Amino acid sequence: MLVVLGIDPGSVVTGYGLVKTDGVRSFHVAHGHIALGGDDFNQRLGRIQREIARLLQQWQPDQVAVEQVFVSKNPMSALKLGQARGAAIATAVAAELPVFEYTARTVKQAVTGTGSAAKQQVQGMVCQLLCLDEPLQNDAADGLAIALCHANSMRLGSLGKVSGRNSGGARRRRSSLRNALPASVVSAAGDSLPSGTFTEHVTRAKVMTRQTAGSDQPTAQGSRSVAARKLASKRERGDK
Repeated sequence: MLVVLGIDPGSVVTGYGLVKTDGVRSFHVAHGHIALGGDDFNQRLGRIQREIARLLQQWQPDQVAVEQVFVSKNPMSALKLGQARGAAIATAVAAELPVFEYTARTVKQAVTGTGSAAKQQVQGMVCQLLCLDEPLQNDAADGLAIALCHANSMRLGSLGKVSGRNSGGARRRRSSLRNALPASVVSAAGDSLPSGTFTEHVTRAKVMTRQTAGSDQPTAQGSRSVAARKLASKRERGDK
């Protein structure tokens, strides 16, 4: 299983959360927040770098997910947030870890099912998905939500793959999809279903179902042709 570090960067408070995932199941590892006190902004950036480096050394994550910067009405706030993100991302890249970025709306959609969810909804779903009883600090909850979003993206991205360490899960998903489709569609598909996302599978299945159903039912023109041949055969027998 992979360990994913989710980071919710901020110039005042930076939240983080770690989950262990195989792309299907995710388990809580740790969470917390980095309070950035002091008036010197450069010192805050230095603290973000040091604390993220400490987390990387302590938990040894395999991948890092960071929330993308949003367009703020206050240009200075957006600039500071971007610098905080840069400090976190640069630390992960320096440790030679892959970094993935997600918008806030994508994170909410992955965790709650709606991109316009309130913070309380995100916190509640994070606690439910990770079986946490204690309430979460806002930024720490966002860090865990980002990690869960990346875990969910891993699951969707592995559909159709039948090589490497994802082969077992991919085969099980193909088998489940095969069992859920009509026998005519499975027969038409052959030994293996086409690769792609679940939506693509469903779309192809619908098309194949219509094609299979159409091939089983003679068209009006075909029916007339059959009737004409039968009538001609009767006439020939009558002439003889």
